[in-house]
Amino acid sequence: MEIYAVDVSNHLDRKYFQHLFECLGSQKQYRIQSFHHDDDKERTLIGEILIRYMISHYLNMKPDRVILKCNTYGKPYIEEDPAFFNLSHSGKWVVAVIDHKENGIDVQEIGKVDMNVAKNFFLQREYLELVQLEGEARANLFYELWTLKESYIKTLGKGLSIPLNSFTFEKSKENQYQSFTGKKSVFFQTYNIDPQYKMALGSYNTQLAQDVTILTSNHLYRLFVNSLQNELII
Repeated sequence: MEIYAVDVSNHLDRKYFQHLFECLGSQKQYRIQSFHHDDDKERTLIGEILIRYMISHYLNMKPDRVILKCNTYGKPYIEEDPAFFNLSHSGKWVVAVIDHKENGIDVQEIGKVDMNVAKNFFLQREYLELVQLEGEARANLFYELWTLKESYIKTLGKGLSIPLNSFTFEKSKENQYQSFTGKKSVFFQTYNIDPQYKMALGSYNTQLAQDVTILTSNHLYRLFVNSLQNELII
């Protein structure tokens, strides 16, 4: 299992952006161009490039040989290879995971807490736990629960067909959780990549990665270009 987090707060050099943009297919290019804000364009571009680099590094193949498909719920997967990946982005972070078992990852910038969202979408005991907290403690728990729930849904790969209040988690040890809902247990790990963000990983794999590879946008560019030349060195 490999996990990457790219800090996009320092923008790509313009020539790097254009080079990476030209490496994508027309549909991906159109999607990037459809965004009005440059930050959204760059986050989306970095996400696409990170996926391709990550897959090429994990499977030891060139990025231009990577063929992606989507299941009926829109979750992408790698054609003709038993490897699973997932992507998320929020604010200045783009994160991704790849493994031989199904997984889901989510990152969220910590912001204001809407208790109506918690009341409508969380289990009652989760909501009541939030009610008892205030300020930073409430925000930390809210966004930790939110990222855990998102990572669970993404692991199952069934989109929003699963209500957020239909499952919960049991903490097994520090930063690790487990959900027993459904036919198979899902295992979770939370990661502290930034004090202003929450990040959670869900997987059917009981052995979760403990470390996250942190990159900048320009570092990812150099790695990706090297991988095109089959120099897969990190």
